Amino acid sequence: MCRGAPPIAYNRHVVGSRCTPIAVATLLLFASACDVGGYIEIPNDPSQGGTGTFDTNTGGFGGGGSAGFAGSAAGGASGDSPVLVGIDPTPSNGSTDPPTVAAFEAKLATFAAGARAAVLSVPWNDTNAFANVPGVADFYAKHEKALLLNLRVIDGHVDHRPAELSTFAWNAPETVATAEAAVDTLLTNAGNSARFFTFGRQVDVYLSDHPDERPGFVAFAKALCAYTKAHPGAPKDLAVGVGFSTSAPKNEAAWSDLIDFEDVIDFSYFPGIDTFAPSAAADVAATLFQLAETVGKKTIVLSQVGFSTNPFSGGSTDAQQKFFTTLFGAVIAQRSRFALVNVVELHDAPTSSCAQWATDQGDTADGPLAAYVCSLGLFEQDGSPRPAWNAVLSGSAALSTP
Repeated sequence: MCRGAPPIAYNRHVVGSRCTPIAVATLLLFASACDVGGYIEIPNDPSQGGTGTFDTNTGGFGGGGSAGFAGSAAGGASGDSPVLVGIDPTPSNGSTDPPTVAAFEAKLATFAAGARAAVLSVPWNDTNAFANVPGVADFYAKHEKALLLNLRVIDGHVDHRPAELSTFAWNAPETVATAEAAVDTLLTNAGNSARFFTFGRQVDVYLSDHPDERPGFVAFAKALCAYTKAHPGAPKDLAVGVGFSTSAPKNEAAWSDLIDFEDVIDFSYFPGIDTFAPSAAADVAATLFQLAETVGKKTIVLSQVGFSTNPFSGGSTDAQQKFFTTLFGAVIAQRSRFALVNVVELHDAPTSSCAQWATDQGDTADGPLAAYVCSLGLFEQDGSPRPAWNAVLSGSAALSTP
């Protein structure tokens, strides 16, 4: 009998994997999982047919009612962690399961591997994304995962303001009021699990393209951070900030003004995504130490970290492994400066979504940028782990204990 387990909405099914030590920690499946005669028991939704064997060597579900899903990317022991680790639960492109099943099992795989947090990023101009927030947030809340909520007002070169605001400045009352309404929606539907709330991704890239918009955006971001902190639906310890690239401290003219009113500094870190240089992962440790020095006493969240495995974009599986080994080592060495590391991603993203993102950023659908973002997964298409799998697993395990 499983003692002390909180109630979960899913029925329980034994899924068959032997409990084995992983790195420095013992793999646990949720707070409610327990050992049943040497097997691991996890909550599973019978309506989605996701039973199968969880293999701690490959991080995958196989057999049972599933068609051999492979997943997972972060391991760790139970207990509170001063540095949360998350993994974007991208389903396998090779899965033959229905999309809802593949998505469900991808989330289970990251939980099983010890992920304690999730990033929920919503494009400001995507009404469908807002409609999905309650279900996604409720799922993570039931499994006691901390959330980083991100209102994607900007994503690199892309402006995500709703079309009706296209003629208004960032700091216009109409723009600010519409953004505050979006904050209301996110906090109402997902605020209970929120630890962080950030605005935009790589906003410095956009501001470099549009320097005349910089003063208005600074005022806009300051107003939103203050509004979010004071929101009646915000947890009392909610930390707010703005999302940057790691080039921002050196290149963004408004860097000091922007970080002045932030609790956390949110970085996206994809070495070589602009140069496609094979040696881009060589300076990871130095980059993270410099970031920690640059932000002063403020805390860093790495809401997006990843490295390409495609030679066309300067990547390789060995370079990806080196990147994650070095990154986790650098975070461990100065863990008091970091609150979250979110790995991108479980499996490679679908080609169509990579192509669309690359064209939105001003590149071609079949260029090196699309190749970079479409080769970030920790598993091959056949479900076998890439070398970086063990690096992420070990790093996450090390960060799971104080």
